[in-house]
Amino acid sequence: MQREKRREILEAVGIFAVVASLVFLAWEIRQNTAVVSGQSVNELYDAVREIDLIILADRELIRITEHTADTVAELTPAERRQYVHYLSLMIEVWERAIARESDGLIDSENVDGWHIYFEDFIRRHLTQEIWQDIRWNWKDPALHLRVDAALTGEPASSNR
Repeated sequence: MQREKRREILEAVGIFAVVASLVFLAWEIRQNTAVVSGQSVNELYDAVREIDLIILADRELIRITEHTADTVAELTPAERRQYVHYLSLMIEVWERAIARESDGLIDSENVDGWHIYFEDFIRRHLTQEIWQDIRWNWKDPALHLRVDAALTGEPASSNR
């Protein structure tokens, strides 16, 4: 009788330990997901900041990157190459944001802000002609759809 009671107590303790372990594991996974999400957002901020710092260190780059889609025709061939490289760097950051969104590493509130930021950037700086020349650099159809929509003025919500 006493052995049976002891066995029941040990089973209950074992079940409690398993449940507690599962609760702890779920909490750890949630914490880890939050950390990874924060790191993903910080990585995007760091990438944009790094591009800005490179530009700010060179007056000529500042002048070139101040151009918009309306004035890009005024650039010399060498300046146009620098301008296109700048656009490519920014599009690569957007591609990373889209990838992090697909992987579930950035929450919808953060990713929506990034989409608004980059859609505005594309509308101001990219031309259809330049996009047709460089779009082959990116294979992600989601990025292509977003850039195309930004260039045509479609609302971002139509891409979701």
